[in-house]
Amino acid sequence: MLVDFGAAPRRAGEIIVFLGPETIIAHRLLRLHHPAAPGKLMTKGDGRLILDPPLEPDAVVGVVRTLRSNSHSRAHSFGCKGAGAAFLAVTSMVIGRAAGRMRGLGRNHAQ
Repeated sequence: MLVDFGAAPRRAGEIIVFLGPETIIAHRLLRLHHPAAPGKLMTKGDGRLILDPPLEPDAVVGVVRTLRSNSHSRAHSFGCKGAGAAFLAVTSMVIGRAAGRMRGLGRNHAQ
């Protein structure tokens, strides 16, 4: 992973690197303006079902520019920028919202 440290995210779909409670995290930026938390970012890991908690923009330490699957593969930017990244962001947001709703339904039925 090639990270542009100090860069600020510019658009949904980019993979950002930010400081988590115990580690550094790389997740996809879904929205620059979180609808439920003004002034914060909406993020989600591609391999996770639910959305991350709203993120302070100051927590971002960089933006991923290229990825590499392993030490023998070529670096590529697919999924890091452009239409591919935007598509992945929308898909990830829809999955995250649906998973959140399903979790809420599960709590309602348990009561």
